[in-house]
Amino acid sequence: MIPKSLDLKFERDITDRPTFLTRDIWYGWWFFEDSGHPGSTPSRKRDAQSDHLDWKKRNFLGASFTLNAGHVYEAIANANAAVMQEHPEYWALVGGKRQGQQFELSNPAVRKMIVDWALDYLAKNPDADMVSVDPADGGGYSESEESKKLGSVSDQVFGMANEVARAVEKAYPGQNKMVGLMAYYNHSDPPDFVLEPNVYVQLSTSFIGGKKTFDEIIEEWPLKTKNLGFYDYYSVWRWDADRWPGGRGGNTDYLATMIRRFHAANAKGKSFAPSISAESSNNWGLHGRSYYLTSKLMWNPDVDATAVLEDFYRKAFGAGASEMKKFYALQDAAPPMSPGLLGALYRHVHAASEATLNDALVQKRLDDIKNYLVFDYWSRKQDRETDQAARKATTEKIWELTYRSRYQYLNHWNAIRIDWINDTGAPNFPRPWKVDKPVSHDEIETWFQEALKYYPELKIPDEKKFSEELVAVDFGGKGEANSQNYQEGATYAIWSGKGEPISIKFDAGSAYGGLRHEWKITDVKGKVLKEGKPKADEKVEFDFKVPAPGIYYFTYNDRGAYVQIYWKDQLVSLPLKNRTFRAMQAVGSMYFYVPKGTKEINYYYKRADWQFGGPHQISDASGKVIQEVSVDGDYVSIAVPAGQDGKVWKIGGPQFGLGSFRFFNVPNYFSPNAGKMLLPKDVAAKDKLKSLK
Repeated sequence: MIPKSLDLKFERDITDRPTFLTRDIWYGWWFFEDSGHPGSTPSRKRDAQSDHLDWKKRNFLGASFTLNAGHVYEAIANANAAVMQEHPEYWALVGGKRQGQQFELSNPAVRKMIVDWALDYLAKNPDADMVSVDPADGGGYSESEESKKLGSVSDQVFGMANEVARAVEKAYPGQNKMVGLMAYYNHSDPPDFVLEPNVYVQLSTSFIGGKKTFDEIIEEWPLKTKNLGFYDYYSVWRWDADRWPGGRGGNTDYLATMIRRFHAANAKGKSFAPSISAESSNNWGLHGRSYYLTSKLMWNPDVDATAVLEDFYRKAFGAGASEMKKFYALQDAAPPMSPGLLGALYRHVHAASEATLNDALVQKRLDDIKNYLVFDYWSRKQDRETDQAARKATTEKIWELTYRSRYQYLNHWNAIRIDWINDTGAPNFPRPWKVDKPVSHDEIETWFQEALKYYPELKIPDEKKFSEELVAVDFGGKGEANSQNYQEGATYAIWSGKGEPISIKFDAGSAYGGLRHEWKITDVKGKVLKEGKPKADEKVEFDFKVPAPGIYYFTYNDRGAYVQIYWKDQLVSLPLKNRTFRAMQAVGSMYFYVPKGTKEINYYYKRADWQFGGPHQISDASGKVIQEVSVDGDYVSIAVPAGQDGKVWKIGGPQFGLGSFRFFNVPNYFSPNAGKMLLPKDVAAKDKLKSLK
């Protein structure tokens, strides 16, 4: 829908160039192919790929050179299948066996094979700017003594890239032929040496599997190469499944911040060929606003993102702009997911629709957004269905809707077709969803109104603020030993009443290589008193002698590798803050304090995705179960019986995994100990609680 302007004037001379020479928003799962579609005409035969290319041209996405930095060890092995069969020693030594998917890079014959393959690729593709020598996806690097002598995994991989780069420059002197590869997973860390001038590195923002964090390596990589690009993940079908609020591509604050950060890194290293490659999805109903904004930021990171978005709201939605700004603000803010939050989305779109009834173009745009929201509504309805027949019927409704709307590009139809439907492409594959009939306005409005009625109003409980200064409170009783198993760690507050040592015990996990475990002990002002970086599967136990009586914090970050933490009968509390605890097993009983005068307990709970968790029970101070709570992503209110305020309550159950938990009107601290706990100083003073001595 292109707006018309009858009086066009242009009286400026503008010289400009893009900050990032290669700017790409591309689709995982690629494009769907069709022999025709609803509304096609002989004079304008559309297809998804050409429509995407048109959009990229009009929004100045393009490339001064073509990136080629993806995984290729499999391709090299396939091209040399007979040789690999004859020489199993060419595969990496892993667990005492020669096995794929990585090569034995210490073997001179393997190195020659990689060099020869790269030169052959460039000979067969004379227009190529770059040949990739990136390893296979994942781990499996050689554990042989010969490989270890080459240095770290990064030293091995980028050392091989340097060797190929020298051979390429010798074969194509002065022709700017480059060798590309990712900084990714086990080879995300920079090597100990500087790379050849024709080696191109594409730094991934995820799957950082070396010994250093992304924050560290984005500072170090510009010192190792003059050719640095970035690979980000705006939307990945298997991660966000087109569900609101989407992936990183839904958060415009993240996008603006990261693109500017990429630019700063390129400026630091004086990169000759900065680039951004954004893995995305063909889901414009969810991420269209962000794809539009990033096209501007990739050209000029200093562009005023707020002004771009304000212009978008005004021109796209006219009199409905203010409501749609609120609609998108919920995506940026990413508040806790709840039925009421989804209801707020529908109500903002409904209000925008009511305000623009006489604007046909805006109504069409809002129809598309309503269409997407119906997809989201039905997808969540499918999750709730317990009857298999009803679930199947809802699933097929979703497939039919997304197929009929595929040329609106609201959902990533090709990913749905391949990964969800498992359509093999065979002629006899059953396709009851294949209805070649455009979705009408009346259909969309009927479905939209159904969802609007289903979702409640958004009501967030009022939040009561408490002091962050903690004191130890004695409720009587002895301490209890406790153990918790989290992924991505946690922070604990620990009390040393008389200056006695703090007992620390944990088992470091080994997931994702277990390369970046970190822990530290700090005082209440944040001063680091002791820290460490344990190895995978290392068991650590020690007593830390504190400098004085008081409260200390123990913070553990395993970055996905898991950690099992053991607590003795010492006084320890778990500050909930605004984070998600990814439990690997039942957390066990936890205790919390309900201040005097509390009439109801208000909190939010959502289990952690892909982790242990389920319903939980809330018990009052007498041990009576007050409520069985089965919500997953909603606000909970529990009435406090007479006489049960000013006491310690319990939360637990065999499926309690903690997840995202946030109190609104009681202190946000859990303790494994009902008799002794750390509480905000103002609460202890107001309720005249007994101090622990």
